[in-house]
This record gives sequence, C-alpha cells and structure tokens, in this order.
Amino acid sequence: MYKRQFTRKHKIISKGNGRVKHAVTLVKDLDEVLRYLRERIKNPATLFSKDKSEKLDLLSREMLINWIFCSIWNHFHSDNPLTFSNDPSGSDGVLVYKNTLEGEVTEHVMAYEYKKTDVDAEDIVTNAILAKQKKGGKPYADGKHLMVFCEGIGKWFPNKVVRKIVGSHNFKSVWAIGLEEVTESNEYVYWVTNLDEEDHPTYVIKINFDDISWEVQ
Repeated sequence: MYKRQFTRKHKIISKGNGRVKHAVTLVKDLDEVLRYLRERIKNPATLFSKDKSEKLDLLSREMLINWIFCSIWNHFHSDNPLTFSNDPSGSDGVLVYKNTLEGEVTEHVMAYEYKKTDVDAEDIVTNAILAKQKKGGKPYADGKHLMVFCEGIGKWFPNKVVRKIVGSHNFKSVWAIGLEEVTESNEYVYWVTNLDEEDHPTYVIKINFDDISWEVQ
C-alpha cells in the first residue's frame, strides 16, 4: 500500500476568474503522484477502471493526464508553475497556479476504438469531443478545458479534427493526449496536442517511472 502523502487538504482556491472559492485537496508534490501512479499505469486495465484515488477522488487516468499537463506547462513556465487538485463540485480535476491559487477546471473523456467499428480515427476523437459538449451544452462546457485521452485508435491527423470541431463546442480549450510508445529502456512516451489551433502545437513527454524522472520536448 502506498502511504506517502502527496496532497495538502482543504486548500482554498478560486475558480472562474476568482468569483467562487472552493476548499480542495491540492497536490503538493508531483513526484509523489508519479510514484503513486507507477504500478497503476503499467497495467492497461487501469485506464478503464472506475476506481478513484482516496486522496483526490480522481481516476488514475485523470490524475495522469493532469500530471502530464502540469509537467509540460512547468517545463516552459517555471516562474508560474501548475499543480492540480480534486474538485468537490464534480469536474475531473482543477489545474491550479501555485503562485495565486487560481484554478482552471478540466473535464476528461476517452477516445478509443470500440469493438467491431470501422469509424475513422479522426471521427473517434471528434465524436468523443461532441459527446462531452452535448452532455450539458454551453453551461456545462463554458470555461472548462477538455482533455481527450486517446487509446488504441491508431494513426490520425489532428488538423482534420480541428476542422471538424471548430465552432461546435464551448470549451475554453481542447487537448488530446495519448501514449506513443514504451521504449526498450522502459520510458513511457506521451504526446499532447492542442486542438484549438490549425497548426495544433504538439509536445512530447518521456516518463521513466522507475527513477521518477521525465523529459519534455
């Protein structure tokens, strides 16, 4: 059983441009989160598990995606670092600026290849995004960042998805995340791409779960 504490309970953060304040459980150590996730991520079934962390009330894949986003952001913005927290109001986690304790709310969805389907990979991603939009329309999506975790859909072209979703959702931003490969040295290589812009800027993070290190490109 993993016993190290990586959270700080009942920290007050602000969401929605500071209009509303919430008491949350805030991650204080991203390294410890990675240690917590180590064995869970190596088991593919974890991606589809509904079991949530007792510490954060988030799924393992939600914790991983929020961790990846924070780590990439911090690589380029060390002066304004991010961590993340749970969200008692029901979202899939809040990205929190450490300096100001202001939060960016996330929603997560999986885009994966269903059995017996011949749907194009781009349509799998698009359908996942639009399904989230339809869940509650603008009141549900407005101001939130949508994280799309792509699993087993094969090769696809982000620019095609960008053209399909433009003007069809109300999320503040949309990001796609997926596992590229597991290297011979046991590094897990994930890519992250922004689906709000036609040139879809993409980042790569290589994670070594054994020595708890990572590299961003």
